[in-house]
Amino acid sequence: MRSTRVVRVLYALVSLVLLGFISDFISARPARNHAARAVADSFAESGVQRPVTWVPSAEVADFYAARPEERENFTPEWRWRARIFGATLYFPTSEPEAPWAYVRSEPPRFPFVSAVSYGFVARPRYGHCGFRLYANFFGLVFPVKDWPTSWT
Repeated sequence: MRSTRVVRVLYALVSLVLLGFISDFISARPARNHAARAVADSFAESGVQRPVTWVPSAEVADFYAARPEERENFTPEWRWRARIFGATLYFPTSEPEAPWAYVRSEPPRFPFVSAVSYGFVARPRYGHCGFRLYANFFGLVFPVKDWPTSWT
């Protein structure tokens, strides 16, 4: 009798986790769209009059993949974000003329939590990038945290 309860609890937990990752898959596009709207708003505040070129997520590469030693330059706060949530910095594989922007979904790490990396360069030596977390439920996304970084 007791072992049946344990099996039921384990079955319920596994089902919940599986449903959470299915929800992540379904919610990836709405999370990217929400982050893209936020990037467009930030870009509008930059004062650049030219339209932004959106770089597809398949054409951005992890800046630190080729330079793993530079991850040591992360502040402790960003170091734990990178370890737990996969926060990193991306740049286009080709060098488009500024202004450009990207939004990229991160692989799911936790059930019912979507992560999106984003960034833009409005003009030379002026940009904004960051990492957003969303709670999700089968296509509904709720912003939880935004970790932006800017450079000028």
